[in-house]
Amino acid sequence: MGTRFQQNEENETVTVPNKNINNKVRKKGVLKMPLRYFIERFVIHNTIVRLWKPRANNHGHEMLLTEDGKQTCMEWQILNGECHKKYADCHVIGVTDIVCEHDKEAVNIVVNAE
Repeated sequence: MGTRFQQNEENETVTVPNKNINNKVRKKGVLKMPLRYFIERFVIHNTIVRLWKPRANNHGHEMLLTEDGKQTCMEWQILNGECHKKYADCHVIGVTDIVCEHDKEAVNIVVNAE
């Protein structure tokens, strides 16, 4: 969806970034996607979400608790502003495979929370 295919000079098929991607998401080749947009596009309804931020020393991640001190919430709660309200517009860094004792099925999303 975000790329198209074309033939290069050696007649090989290569992918080329689609210039029609919304500027909100793609800016100068860098992916900039707010959490709200990421969830709307890529997370299925009724998915449990856990948010993380990178540690200051770039070694590991720190869990972001909800306003009422919970580790997780539903994706629709974030979209409706019911939890993690202050992180809804933070840019997503990626999805990680951090294993936790509770809600092991939760999707772990890392955001640039400053």
